[in-house]
Formats: sequence, structure tokens, C-alpha cells
Amino acid sequence: MLAAKKKMHVEAIEALPRKKQVRKILAKTVTQPAPKHRALPVAVILVLFLTACVTISRFAEISRNHSQIISLERVLRNRQDATELLNLELTSRKDLNRVERIAATEIGMKHPDETQVQYVVLADFSDDEPSETQLTADSGESLWERILRLLIP
Repeated sequence: MLAAKKKMHVEAIEALPRKKQVRKILAKTVTQPAPKHRALPVAVILVLFLTACVTISRFAEISRNHSQIISLERVLRNRQDATELLNLELTSRKDLNRVERIAATEIGMKHPDETQVQYVVLADFSDDEPSETQLTADSGESLWERILRLLIP
């Protein structure tokens, strides 16, 4: 009995209309082909690295130049201060009262007396012939006496 039932089931199953088997075509996953040139990514990374190195070195150079400019500006400011002090000193030395006081006290100079004053009279010069200058003095001393008096105090 068992055998008969099994046969019936098999015949019943075979009697059923069969569906055509549909082959499923699976979509292929598109994979990127392996790069033919493995050097291209390495070259890109190398170029980026060199660009970064150049940028950093330029920044370091700019920073060094900036610090050098600051130190030179400090030196310039010091020199300008010294120049200003020297100009003030020069201005004070040009003061005639100060010059007269220094000449009298430190050097021992005196005002000239009346016999030491000489006046020079210049004649009018014409373009054609130059004339000689004439010296006149208040006193009646000769030229040799004046020279000897200057040499021998």
C-alpha cells in the first residue's frame, strides 16, 4: 500500500503542468578595473607633499623676514633718536651767546680792542679791470709793526 500511494503521488506530481525554468540572470556588479598605472596615485601624493613642503618653507621665510624687519625698525628708531639728540646739541652749539661764553671761559678768547679792528674798503670792480683792495686802520701803525705785535704777544 505504501508503494501504491507513493506511485500515485509521483504520477500526480508529474501530471501537474510544469513551469519553464527561468534562468535568472544576475546583474553583474560593476567593479572598477585595477588601475593600470599604480604610479599615478603615488605621483599625485608626491606632488601634494612637495606643495605642502614649499608652502611651509615660504611661510618660515616670511616669518624670518618679518622678525628681521622688526629688529631693523628698532635699530632705525634708535638711530633716529640719536640723530635728533645730535641735532639738538648742534642747535645749542650754534647759539651765539653760548659760543661767546665757551670762547671766553674755556679757550680764553677776548673781544678785540680798538687797535686790532681793521676795516677793508673794497673799490667797485668793473668787468674790464680789477682794482686792488685798500686797507685802512684806525691807528697809524705800519704793517710790519702789526705783524710783529701779532707774533710777539
